[in-house]
Amino acid sequence: MKSLPSINFILPTLNEEKDLKSCLDAIVRQNYPKNKVKITIVDGGSSDKTVDIAKKYGCEVLQNEEMLAEPGVNKGITYSNCDLCCILAVDNILANNEDFLEKMIKPFVEKNVVGAFPKVIFSEDEPSINKYFNYRAEPFSEFIYGKACNSRTFKDVYDVKYESKDYDIYDFKSSDFPLLALAQGFMIDKRRFQRNPKTKDDDIQPIIDIIEKGEDIAYVKTAKIFHYQMMSIRSFIKKFEWRIKNNLKETKVKGTRKRRDFKAKQWLWLAYSVSLLLPFFYSLYQVVLTKKKFYIYHFITNTILLFLIPYTFAKVKTGKFSKTYK
Repeated sequence: MKSLPSINFILPTLNEEKDLKSCLDAIVRQNYPKNKVKITIVDGGSSDKTVDIAKKYGCEVLQNEEMLAEPGVNKGITYSNCDLCCILAVDNILANNEDFLEKMIKPFVEKNVVGAFPKVIFSEDEPSINKYFNYRAEPFSEFIYGKACNSRTFKDVYDVKYESKDYDIYDFKSSDFPLLALAQGFMIDKRRFQRNPKTKDDDIQPIIDIIEKGEDIAYVKTAKIFHYQMMSIRSFIKKFEWRIKNNLKETKVKGTRKRRDFKAKQWLWLAYSVSLLLPFFYSLYQVVLTKKKFYIYHFITNTILLFLIPYTFAKVKTGKFSKTYK
């Protein structure tokens, strides 16, 4: 790069006063020219102090009339005049003290790189359930994607097109795309990225679109991020009840459902889960193999999910489900 690119952090928010300050603190600590960094909050109508906190940090604030995160991300990208956009849900915190941006921009010297994503890590003081989710994925996605569910095991399923000290470029396939979404610090080249307006509410489809065009996505293994996504069993139930409800009402074929083996694997997952013994022994096997005791949460959360799906289905059918999640 002849000169440092300008970077726009885009953060969709809705009542995020609890997490926003920590997220913003990590951004403003970056050792990157301040005149090259812009932070845009796309807010879905927060009733708490989210917008006040954002303004104290000098953030641009846009209104997201559709409330949900993905339409907000789309609006932020559309309004951005920067070279690169970094999408960040506020339950993510940049782990590199000062050089996250310095690491993330490196792969964009490659002519075919349109997007880049960091490594999601966890700290020892996090709840075990969150460690499991960050180490692999939630149990349904782990079953559907296999080793393509987490960047730690991408090398086991994809050929490496280019490898350097800081980043790798994999030969991703559109039929067997990896589990990647925009919200965990995914960075895009605004000058080349085109998002389909018909899929503005799908955070996985943009990844598929990039791969289908034959463009590259880099895994920046030296840029790291903490994702505080699942801090208790209660938060797991709350978030996944909401996700299940949305999937039940969804008429479009989106994201994960576009993997070529999805239909078969979703029924295999049901049989796997109903057995109870298979996920239990798989969890024990992974505890021994990885030496990660938190892997027992695969069995725990998988079992909860098995019962949560029909429970949520019944709530949707009887009209007892609240309209918003937060």
